[in-house]
Amino acid sequence: MSAPGAAGRSELLFRAVNERIFEIGASDAEALEILCECGDESCISTVAINVRDYERLRLDSSRFVVCEGHELADIERVTERTPEYLVVEKAGRTPEAVVRGPAGRTDP
Repeated sequence: MSAPGAAGRSELLFRAVNERIFEIGASDAEALEILCECGDESCISTVAINVRDYERLRLDSSRFVVCEGHELADIERVTERTPEYLVVEKAGRTPEAVVRGPAGRTDP
């Protein structure tokens, strides 16, 4: 696993890629295959998610979609479990800090 700062950058990068996948594919598909948004920069796992579920999850920018077993219990709280993925939320951090990222940036 990565250092805490690198983990945050990885999560934000994976989210940015997933948002681009959504922009390109959401109008033509019911489901998308997105990247796991865990903090492991070497993770190459993908998640199948319904387009509507992805839209709903993105309404709360502090939530991330990860594969089972990729959650970090010491800094994340599981808010939703499905057979395909988990939804995690950062524990002890404000949503604004998660959106900004580890260095206060708004982009990955």
